[in-house]
Amino acid sequence: MPSLKIKVKQGEEIGYGFTINQIVKDESGNKSKEPLDLSEYKIVFQVKKSPLEKTKPFIYKEITTDSDYGDVGYIYEPTNGKFAVHLTKEDTSNPIGDYSLVISMVQRGTNDIISSNYCNGAEFIICEQ
Repeated sequence: MPSLKIKVKQGEEIGYGFTINQIVKDESGNKSKEPLDLSEYKIVFQVKKSPLEKTKPFIYKEITTDSDYGDVGYIYEPTNGKFAVHLTKEDTSNPIGDYSLVISMVQRGTNDIISSNYCNGAEFIICEQ
């Protein structure tokens, strides 16, 4: 079962908000979730036919604190791990079907992938209007 599933209508313009948390342990070994500071990162949002596909994804967004929400989205509360992605009508006008969603956290200035969900089975579904 996918850890994340996004369902959109074909040709729909829509935005989604996300929070990236990290698991931390205290001195007693108790685990809790805390927001991950995204100040030094960019988020790469991709929709592909399969997660490891080498061809260009049909949706590709690089999301930063400086990016334009109306175009790609932006990291709007970096210290609280919050970002939004904006999907245009063009983005969601691809053929109806189930696709792979890959969200990666990349070190700004280096393009080193710090974390990615490509193994977790995230799903992006385009359905009829």
